[in-house]
Amino acid sequence: MPPQQAGAAMTPMPVCLTLGSILNSAIVVKLKRPGAMLGIGFVLLLTCFIGLNQVDAGTSGWRLGMPLASAGLGLGLLLNNLNVFGQQIVGKARYGIFTALMQSTRMTGGMIGTAALGAWVATAADSPARLVDALLQGFNVVGVMVPIALLLLRALPPITHSRQP
Repeated sequence: MPPQQAGAAMTPMPVCLTLGSILNSAIVVKLKRPGAMLGIGFVLLLTCFIGLNQVDAGTSGWRLGMPLASAGLGLGLLLNNLNVFGQQIVGKARYGIFTALMQSTRMTGGMIGTAALGAWVATAADSPARLVDALLQGFNVVGVMVPIALLLLRALPPITHSRQP
C-alpha cells in the first residue's frame, strides 16, 4: 500500500475519535449509569482488534479503515470518561494529583507500548509477510487485554451524576 493510501486508511481513527468524544459529551450526561459508556468504548476497541486480526498485506484501505474507525469511536468514549470518572471517585481535593497521574500513566504506557511493539516487529520482520504476522501477534496480545479491562471495569464503584440545583 502506498504511503498516501495508508494515510487515507488511518484517517478514520482520529476523525472518529473526535466524533466519539463529541457524542460522548452529549450522551453521558443523560445516562443514569454513565459508567456503561466505558464498557461500550472497550467493546468498540475489542471490535477493532478483531477487525485488525483479519488484515493481511493485500488488505484494501477501507477494510483497514473500518476497524480503525471503531478504535477511534471507542477511544472517544473512553479517554474523557476515564478522567472525569476518576476525578469523581478521588474527590475535589485530589483532582490535580489524579489528573497528573492519569496523564503521566497514559504517556508512559504509550511510550512503553510503542517501544515494545517496535522491538517485537524489528526482531520478527525480515520480510513483509513476517512484518504483518508480527503486527497481528501484537494486536492479539492487546486484544486479550481489552476483555481483562472490561472485567476490571465491573470492580469499579458505581458512578452517578452529582446534580447541582
